[in-house]
Order: sequence, then C-alpha cells, then structure tokens
Amino acid sequence: MGAMLEFFEEKISMIESAGLDFEAVILDPGIDFAKQRDDNLTVYRELNQLQKFLRPVLIPVSRKTVIGEVLGIEDPVNRDAGTIACIAASMSRGAQMFRVHNVDAAWQAVKVLSC
Repeated sequence: MGAMLEFFEEKISMIESAGLDFEAVILDPGIDFAKQRDDNLTVYRELNQLQKFLRPVLIPVSRKTVIGEVLGIEDPVNRDAGTIACIAASMSRGAQMFRVHNVDAAWQAVKVLSC
C-alpha cells in the first residue's frame, strides 16, 4: 500500500502542476494488475487509505484472478458471488465505482448496501 500511496501522491501532484482538472480524477488501485494474491488482498483490506486523496475510487473487481484463487474457482464465470463480496467489502472501505460483468447482481448488491 505504501508504494501505491506514493504513486497516487506523485500522479496527483503532476496533475495539479499541469493545471488539469482535479475533479476529473478517479483512483484505480489496479486489482490483479502486476500484483500477487497477497498484494491484492492487502489492497482490499486497506482500501480506506485512498480516501485521503478525496477522489472517487474505482474497483475493477469482476471475476478477478484473486477471487478465483481465494475460492478455488478456475472458471471466471463462476466467480460472481466472490465479486459481490468484494464489492461489499470495498464499499465499506470507501469505494464508489465498480467494473463488473454481472451488472444486475452488482446493482442489487450496491442498492442493498446503500440503504
């Protein structure tokens, strides 16, 4: 998480220095992107640390490899329940946007969790 926080600090500084619109920035911690299982799980657990940047957080969570590894499910199509669990955990830690395959199931989860 430390390296990711430093990365976002550097990029946000570059954005501000360039005079770009900070309000257009969305943070994406890149689940499964050049990360190992434990790295991904750390990101999920410590996602709330990204709130310090005061920007929306996008979680591209749908059917990710880390979900398959945790659940022992090889076929990504069968990982929707794990995806919903990650959405719930991520929402509780401040994420506001999600990239998903099963939009109906994700929308139902987000709607219930938002009550």
